[in-house]
Amino acid sequence: MQLRTHTLTLALLIGSAAFAQHPQLSIGPDALLPLGDLNKEYTLGVGPSLGFEYPVGTHLGITVHAGYDILLVKSDFSETIESASFAPVQAGVKFFFQEIQKGIYAHAQLGTHVFTEKFKENVTFGLAEEGETKARFSWAIGAGYQIPHFDFGLRFNMILPPGEEEAEREGAESMSYVGLRIAYLIPLGQ
Repeated sequence: MQLRTHTLTLALLIGSAAFAQHPQLSIGPDALLPLGDLNKEYTLGVGPSLGFEYPVGTHLGITVHAGYDILLVKSDFSETIESASFAPVQAGVKFFFQEIQKGIYAHAQLGTHVFTEKFKENVTFGLAEEGETKARFSWAIGAGYQIPHFDFGLRFNMILPPGEEEAEREGAESMSYVGLRIAYLIPLGQ
C-alpha cells in the first residue's frame, strides 16, 4: 500500500513537472537598427510583432515569429523613396540555460523577409510612382531574458541577396540589422 502511494505521488510530481510549462503567445514592439548597406537609406525600423513558443523538454522551445516593421527613410533619400517596410516570418528554437521559459536564453531562426519599397514620382528624373516587393531568405541569432509575462530579446538578422543571376541583374546586396523586441507573454492551455 505504501509503495503504491509513493509511486502515485512520484507519478503526479513527474506529470505536473512535465506539464508545468505551456505553449505561449507573445506580442510586442520590434525596433530595428539597420546595418551595412541597409543603413545607407534607412535610420530605424519599428513595428508590431507576434510570436508563438511551444516548449519541448526541459530547456528547449520551438518558436514562430512574424512582424511588420516600417523603415524610416534617411533625409538624403526622402525625395525618391516614399516608404519601405519588412514583413519577417521566421521559425526557430530557443535554448534556455536555467529552465524552460525562464531566465537567459539563446535562439536561432530561419525564414523569410518580405521587403517592400514604394518610390515617389519624380518628374525631374523621369521616375513614375512605383513599388517593389521582394521575398528573401533570412536567418537570425540572438539572446534574451524571460521573466513571468515578459520576454526581452536582442538579435542579429541577416537577409540574404537573391540568387546569383538575379543579384547581378539588380545589383542586390545582403541586408542586416540588429533587432530589439520586448514582448508580453500570454500562456496558453492553463
